[in-house]
Formats: sequence, C-alpha cells, structure tokens
Amino acid sequence: MPYRNEKIAETIKCAVAEIILTDLQDPVFHFVTITGIKLSSDLRQATLYFYNFDEKVNNNIVLAHLNHAANFIRNRLKEKIITRYIPQLNFKLDELVLEEKKLSNAFRRIQNPNSSNGI
Repeated sequence: MPYRNEKIAETIKCAVAEIILTDLQDPVFHFVTITGIKLSSDLRQATLYFYNFDEKVNNNIVLAHLNHAANFIRNRLKEKIITRYIPQLNFKLDELVLEEKKLSNAFRRIQNPNSSNGI
C-alpha cells in the first residue's frame, strides 16, 4: 500500500475509533476497539477490524450493531476527515486477536499444568 493510502487508512481508523467511543451511546460499544483497517486501492471501501473485550456481549451482536451504525459513522467521518471519497465501511471481528488469546491460554496451561481453571 502506498504511503499516502497508509496515512489515510490510519486516519480513518483513528477517527472511527473516536466516533465509536464518543458518539455512539450504545453500551454494546463500551469495550470495543478498532484493531486494524484494510482500505481498497481506490479508497472507496474500508474493512475495519474490531475486538470486543466484554465477554458478556456476544461478538455477533457487536458486529450487527456496528454494521447497523456504519452509515452514521460514515456521516460523522465526513465531518472529521477531508478526502475526495469517504469509503463505505464494513466491520469484521478480528480473528487474529482471538487466536492470540487461545495461544496465550495454551501456553499458560503448559507452564502451569496443575492449574484447573486454564487462565
């Protein structure tokens, strides 16, 4: 990805994270963080990866709420950044964070085989 597109992607990622934190009042978003972004080469599509730290809230519910709020977030993004195109926003759960968590728990179990709770 060219440097300019990387800068735009990082700006969009930070702005979306701020919008979720400050403008969306839904309690489902209290423990959601944006972990990454994939921006198309024409800057018209953005896939934002998120992770939900609240294990009480199902990730599919968070995903549905984010996709439902995508147009609102996009409209707020128009006010925060200046580019020719404001990309369409798609949200996906960051599977990499889940895999890292599973690996971390596996390593802990290997280090402490007598631990009964696996944490």
